[in-house]
Amino acid sequence: MALTTKQRSYLRSLAHHRAPAVTVGVAGITESVIAEIERALEHHELVKIRLPGSNRLQRRALYRQICRLTAAEPIQEVGRMGVIFRRAQQPRLSLS
Repeated sequence: MALTTKQRSYLRSLAHHRAPAVTVGVAGITESVIAEIERALEHHELVKIRLPGSNRLQRRALYRQICRLTAAEPIQEVGRMGVIFRRAQQPRLSLS
C-alpha cells in the first residue's frame, strides 16, 4: 500500500504523542521482537519503536529490516525512534 505525502504527514502527527510500543535492545531484531511488533501493528496499526543506541547507519539498517520483515510502511525515523504503519484486518485509523 503506497501512502501519499499527506497521509504520511497525518500519521507522523498521530505518532508524535505516542509512547514507544516496542523497544529493540542490544540483541537486535530477534523473533520475539518481531512477534511483539506484529502484535502491536495488528492492534494499533501505527507503532512507534525505540531503536538501540548504535550508530546512525546501524539504526537505519535495523529500521529498514523491521519494515521488510513486518511488511510495514516506514513513516518516520528520527534519532532512536522509528514509526511504522500497516493496515490491520479491521482498520482503526482513517487515512482520508
